[in-house]
Amino acid sequence: MFPVDDPAEDHDWFGKAFWANPPYHNALIHRMLTKMLKDFWKDPNNTSYTVVLRSSESAAWWPLTYFFQELDNIKAGTREFFSRPRAGTYDPHCLTDAANEGGEDRVFIQGTPFDTVVLYKDATTVPRIDPNQYLHATLGHYSADYIIHLMKNGAKFAVNSQRLSPRTLKTLLQQCGCAHCMACTTSRPGPFNEFIKAAPSSSPVSLPATEKKIKWTEAKPFEYIFADTWGPCKPPGYDEAIFIHAFKCPNTKKAFAFSSDTKGGQHLHLQQVLDEVHAQGHRPRNIVFRTDNAHEFASDDMKVLFRKYAIRHRPGPPYMHEFQAQIEVLWRDMAKIMTTIMKTYAAPLNVWPLAALHAINTIMCVMPNRHIEMDTPHYRYTNEHYDYTQLRPFWSECYVWQDLAQRAKDGETIQASAKLIDKAKKYRYVEALPNGNYLCFDTAKAKLKKLSKPTFLPDYDAVARNLANTDRALVDYVPDDPFTRNLYHVRKPANLEHPTILDIAASNHGTETHAYVQVKCQHNHPPIWTSLKHYLTMSDAHYTELQRFLRHRHKHGDTNAFYPCFAQCSAKPIDRAKFHPAVVVSVDTDPDAKQRYQVFFNTNDKHNTAFCDTDSIILDSTVKQGHAPRHQRRR
Repeated sequence: MFPVDDPAEDHDWFGKAFWANPPYHNALIHRMLTKMLKDFWKDPNNTSYTVVLRSSESAAWWPLTYFFQELDNIKAGTREFFSRPRAGTYDPHCLTDAANEGGEDRVFIQGTPFDTVVLYKDATTVPRIDPNQYLHATLGHYSADYIIHLMKNGAKFAVNSQRLSPRTLKTLLQQCGCAHCMACTTSRPGPFNEFIKAAPSSSPVSLPATEKKIKWTEAKPFEYIFADTWGPCKPPGYDEAIFIHAFKCPNTKKAFAFSSDTKGGQHLHLQQVLDEVHAQGHRPRNIVFRTDNAHEFASDDMKVLFRKYAIRHRPGPPYMHEFQAQIEVLWRDMAKIMTTIMKTYAAPLNVWPLAALHAINTIMCVMPNRHIEMDTPHYRYTNEHYDYTQLRPFWSECYVWQDLAQRAKDGETIQASAKLIDKAKKYRYVEALPNGNYLCFDTAKAKLKKLSKPTFLPDYDAVARNLANTDRALVDYVPDDPFTRNLYHVRKPANLEHPTILDIAASNHGTETHAYVQVKCQHNHPPIWTSLKHYLTMSDAHYTELQRFLRHRHKHGDTNAFYPCFAQCSAKPIDRAKFHPAVVVSVDTDPDAKQRYQVFFNTNDKHNTAFCDTDSIILDSTVKQGHAPRHQRRR
């Protein structure tokens, strides 16, 4: 209970198990659910919510319940629901014993006068997917304002329009947010943003005096063309592509993208762009081709193309991204869209070139752009409205019917082999093509194929599972490369009183990988990031707290993503004769390094850090102090 002058919203709602039964007041319930969903990710592993609400699907706050799990639905008129301890009731012998439902020595005191729903949320809860969220994933995870603009202009989508609501969409995206979008736009931990805000703002870099500022809205379509190359990006794509080449018109905002395994061949891409532009009826004169100083844009083949179409090449000043601002914005938006659409259906990493091309050639082309009065680049380019019923979430499943001849195996009769093969073949949606065709990916052969009328089956459960995995990734994600967090040594606090470890991470510094912990203390608000080495040297109690935290993670099945950083081990430095319990605080990633591990060990006489080679460290916490394993004794 909180007094009126100290509202509950001013307190932290995480790190405990919360139970709520608010009064039926729409504004109050809305604020309560929003507060829970925001505070949950501050400590999801130790936070849970149990909420009892009146079932009201028409209420403005009802979409917020999609992030909870429905434990039970109690119909109106149920007499036995609320219970309390038998002691303290007025007439206990007239009340019904709650038994297992209420707990020991409890009785029912009240029922439910209206339909009631019981909700629950913890770190393992899988959210429910609403058609509005599915549409958000289909349109490249654009914000609610852009999608609502399309709804108001009468756009039709593949999702049932009767189940779409601008109010629900705004509630889900603006107040709770999409987990995929939050994962891509989250800022690095620590007080970095405060340092950036405190730093004096510098004036924007000005272009050279020879460059005049151009109003792109006054230019003719494709009178200017920006071009750039993005990459190399690892790992290579399924077709060994590591570069994305883009060409953009600043007037219509229409962009063309291509993928390749080399930087060369720009003249072929530019020729294809010009052919498509001319096919749409655009005949620009005196085209200005603006690029950076990359040599692939100044090759002999490009010069031949410049003379053929009377193109004037304008390379920008070296080391000035402002000259290529139009294309730099394209790369920024492409990276966000590419990452989010791949997370929607958990697409494999080697199809990132397809996701990048889908983001530029389709999503960014058919979504409204505020720089052209909320028109779409597709409308400015073709003077026609796009058919949004063709769009599907990237990498969603689709099926194509196979006749008997296609299902028959080589060397066998149709009747003998076709019966044992599925009548429909599964593909993955990649891009929507004109005239109702689709570009899909055959996962069995790792090849692209054009399909005319595939059958799409929206899998809301798969989207929900991937959404839940991304939510947990904000806290404890296990990537393929274990050392991916770009952390730095933030500060060395004078003391850490009553610390609580919230998170662990690691960061590469040259050839060494250092361990970091996020600690919250009574006098530090918000939590701070500090190196594990500095944290352990503060006091012996911190060593015990770290051991407890690691054992807690291991007990609950959490994988140590930053192994061998934070690994509990037994180590024997050069100046020690026995093995001692230790924690790895740094590791040298150089394969030729001899003293690979830097460990922190706590013995009775002192605690210190030391370097150990591979033979002097045992990454097994079951080894007792002072004893080496048998294979090391034989050495």
